[in-house]
Amino acid sequence: MKAIKPLLMVTTLAVLPLSSFAEGPSYSYIEGGYLKATQENGSADDFDFDGFTAAGSSKLGKNLYLFGDYRHLQSDTVANTRLQTDTGRIGLGFILPLHERVNLTAGGGAAYAKYNYEGSGAGLTPDDSDDIGYFVQTIARVQVLPALELNGGYRYEKVEKSLDDSESTGLVGAAFHFTPAFAAVGNYEFGDDTNRYILGARFDFGL
Repeated sequence: MKAIKPLLMVTTLAVLPLSSFAEGPSYSYIEGGYLKATQENGSADDFDFDGFTAAGSSKLGKNLYLFGDYRHLQSDTVANTRLQTDTGRIGLGFILPLHERVNLTAGGGAAYAKYNYEGSGAGLTPDDSDDIGYFVQTIARVQVLPALELNGGYRYEKVEKSLDDSESTGLVGAAFHFTPAFAAVGNYEFGDDTNRYILGARFDFGL
């Protein structure tokens, strides 16, 4: 019986009519998906990475929310060696409503990065490293249709012992809701030397 109640709640959220879609962007959700990244070095020897990401957000008050993400990536194998990265962020964000369907957000917090090499050539690569740092970001979110959100912004991140001490990243994305509770998400991030593509799904519990 205990397992049935959450299932009924999720099913009810999933079949709510179009009129039940949120009037503006939601800040209480969990999401995850496939992540692909390309690290550019100015030649044909760019590193390609594949992996996954998980993220979440929870509204704490009228204009404040907690958010975070985790990402795992593994590079192509070159000379029997590959690079694995694990990164994460957790922070607080402030919501500035410009319209009932348009929000400007600003936030920041702690960032973590870990890099390690695997394979027969790992001994010839730079030492593995992990460290913490910080990030700040600003993102505009627009509910252009009841089922469609578009967003874009900028992030600056600095982790002392990462492969690149700091990175400035442009952010663009979209979330399309099949129901008020479930959405497909897509994001593109273009940084100083790394571009990332994310395709995934979101469950919204902030209805």
